[in-house]
Amino acid sequence: MFTHMLHRTLDITVGREKPTMSRHVAAAGTRFRLLSCGMSLLQGDVLPKSVAKNILRQRVYAAALDSFCGDRCSPSQTGAALTEDIHVMLRFWATMHQDRKYIKTSAIGDLEAVDPSLQVSANAKCNIAAAAYLLYMALCT
Repeated sequence: MFTHMLHRTLDITVGREKPTMSRHVAAAGTRFRLLSCGMSLLQGDVLPKSVAKNILRQRVYAAALDSFCGDRCSPSQTGAALTEDIHVMLRFWATMHQDRKYIKTSAIGDLEAVDPSLQVSANAKCNIAAAAYLLYMALCT
């Protein structure tokens, strides 16, 4: 149910003139908390390996990038609220940085699910997975 909510909430496009989520600086903490929940779902063992999981990952990345597409403005929060929002964004960045190993695992797992008779080296799997992911991202944008 939470996955369905994220699919419905997060837009896959970046930089629309009328965004589906607010880009206001005061909403950044809430946005990145939601995106962190999505990343936790993606990195956990809750969701099966599927195309929907990869699409959800793309939606999370697009929503993170979209938050920086608005006009420049200074923070409206002060003190502890601003500090908390900055910490939330830093934790999200750390989670995204760790996501590299989950992307490789997910892409390799999806490749093996298609044809388990494929016997290729681990290096070749990473290269194939990276190429497949880049192709997927190019087709979806």
